[in-house]
Amino acid sequence: MIRVNNRDQLGISALALGAMLALALLALALVALTGCAMSGAHARPPLAPPAAPAMAAPSAVPAPAATPLQEEGAPVAAAARRPPMLFKGGIGFTADPGQFLIGAELDFFLNENFSIGPLLQFGVEDGGVILAPSANFVYHFYLEDPLERLRPFVQGGVGFAYLHEDDRKGDDDDIGVMINIGGGIDYEIADRTLLGSHMLFNAMPDKVLDENFFFSWQVVTIGWEF
Repeated sequence: MIRVNNRDQLGISALALGAMLALALLALALVALTGCAMSGAHARPPLAPPAAPAMAAPSAVPAPAATPLQEEGAPVAAAARRPPMLFKGGIGFTADPGQFLIGAELDFFLNENFSIGPLLQFGVEDGGVILAPSANFVYHFYLEDPLERLRPFVQGGVGFAYLHEDDRKGDDDDIGVMINIGGGIDYEIADRTLLGSHMLFNAMPDKVLDENFFFSWQVVTIGWEF
């Protein structure tokens, strides 16, 4: 049976810290989304000037050259049409406690750089289990040529961690609040297909089975944009 820690002062502080972090992430997402909409409105090219009335002329007047905004409009519009979602799965390990790790996440893009979505970490070994779902906020970086296929990212989130140990005396499972922070890098191996690696530092302010931290590394991840 899962035992939930008593709501003592430390537990209340952990919940408050997790709630504050979640609110801060949502606020950043709203600010980023608003900023993107405003910048898109300012970047709108000006209306073309009205055509001059037709006049007889000894020779045809050459057409005006395209403006820089007109020339750059197509690539900018293409970049804005990126897929709105990204699914990734990976395998690796955890440390302290050490376990085999399976990870999965689904990112919903708010704009070109910011995404938010669920992340699940599942670690298993003989007699031990970690199950850690969280809601994470991700910032994606885009590099210039010739490194445009590389996509580093940083992220943070809040959730819960469930730990189970068969050989433990007394209670062998527990659950508590978890806060994580980390990052990684993806490489676009094909259109809408990414190969990468991902690390997270997971803190549990209210100890879970006497543990207040574990490190996780998805050594290999594969992702699809859709």
